[in-house]
Amino acid sequence: MCGFGSTQIGRILVMTPQAFFSLLSLVQRTQFWQNHKDIAFNERQLKLLRRLLETSDFADGISRKKYCALTRTSDATAARDLSDLVSKGVMSPVGEGRGRRYQLLSGSRGCPPPP
Repeated sequence: MCGFGSTQIGRILVMTPQAFFSLLSLVQRTQFWQNHKDIAFNERQLKLLRRLLETSDFADGISRKKYCALTRTSDATAARDLSDLVSKGVMSPVGEGRGRRYQLLSGSRGCPPPP
C-alpha cells in the first residue's frame, strides 16, 4: 500500500480536505517528474510545467500568447516549444486557430485530479 504503515494511514484519514488535496498535489507533481525524468526540457518548458503543476493559473490550458508572456519569448519560439511538448507526450492541443490552448495530458500528472 504505497509503503505507508497503519499509523500513517490513520493520520491521512483524519486530514482536512485542504491538507489532503495539498498532499495529493505533491504526490502528483512527484509522479509527473518521476514519469518524465528521461525527457529533456528547456528552461522555458520547465517554467511552464512547474506553473501548470503547482498552480491552477491555467486550468483551461495555456495559449501560445500566454506562453510568450510567461516565458518572455517570441511567438515562433513559443510555437516550437509547445509543439515539442506535444511531441513528447506531455501536452495536447485543444481547439483550433486563435482559440487553441495546450493542456497537460491527464495521464502525465501521475494520478487523477481531485474532484
